[in-house]
Amino acid sequence: MLLGQSRRRWGFTLIELLVVIAIIAILIAILVPALGAARRYALQAKDSTHVRSIVQGMIVWAGQHDGDFPRPSSIDLAGNTIDSGSNPGLVKDNTGNILSVLIFNGMLEAQQAISPAETNELIVRDTEYEKDEASLANRPELALWDPGFAGFPGEQDSFSGVPSNGRRKGESGEAVGHTSYATAFPFGERSAAWNSDFAGNSVVAGNRGPIYQGTPGNWRLHLTLGVNSNTLRFYGADNEWNGHLAYGDGRVEFTKQPDPVGLKMSFGTGSNTSSFADNVFYNENDNDATANAAGDQDRPGRWTNAYLRPWGNVTIDSDVDDPRVALFWD
Repeated sequence: MLLGQSRRRWGFTLIELLVVIAIIAILIAILVPALGAARRYALQAKDSTHVRSIVQGMIVWAGQHDGDFPRPSSIDLAGNTIDSGSNPGLVKDNTGNILSVLIFNGMLEAQQAISPAETNELIVRDTEYEKDEASLANRPELALWDPGFAGFPGEQDSFSGVPSNGRRKGESGEAVGHTSYATAFPFGERSAAWNSDFAGNSVVAGNRGPIYQGTPGNWRLHLTLGVNSNTLRFYGADNEWNGHLAYGDGRVEFTKQPDPVGLKMSFGTGSNTSSFADNVFYNENDNDATANAAGDQDRPGRWTNAYLRPWGNVTIDSDVDDPRVALFWD
């Protein structure tokens, strides 16, 4: 080193350090939302796979059973799985049993009944599902599904009217549900569509949803049962439902509204016919243009429009084609 030449010092000046910090802050501001969006897309993709597994399982079952989707009451005629006593067999037809039939027969896995976007802590994977000799069945060695699989938290034994001892509980003994999803209903007027007709306008299953009020084209979240629903948080929204719907032709679509534009229903006759987008979480009256069917929500055997809910506790008043069910919403 030549005499008089100063020694160079390596390091950042204060200004350079501030510039680096600013750049890092900008990168974080750009990357964090992108990572959040990537996570949501990943959840959405996995959730879509689960919904598709349910509808494909139903279609495969139908291909082996004269075109009909799973109907526990029609396969457990001897009461080996559930003894309904003097009650009509269709008290066995509920969300938990229908999906349990698919799981028992290898057409669905228990973990696929839970959405990766699930927000309710009482809806959990059934880790104790028994695919062989279900111990909670009436005759375990002849069981056709595991009746311990719960369709929703607090589901009751529909033909005794008391909390079921057969539904499995959570780790702390609390009542839990084992599926995030909802299906169409196999009762009354809707029973004709409980088959693999591959109809593109027939909604078979999907994410469960909140409670709505209003009329076709003017739906709004119910002021007490809708605005605080866990289902609004599946994909980060707090004022609208987002989720997947599976159709009879096997396709699964992501939608941000309960009444998809392509899903239509009509009221009236002749020149007085009006067409509206169908709300899949509301049991509209097929014959009334006001769609004021609030009193029919727990009577899924009425009307034919698309209608999805988790349900259980099926009871028969007088007409087996018009059962009453306990609907689940959260």
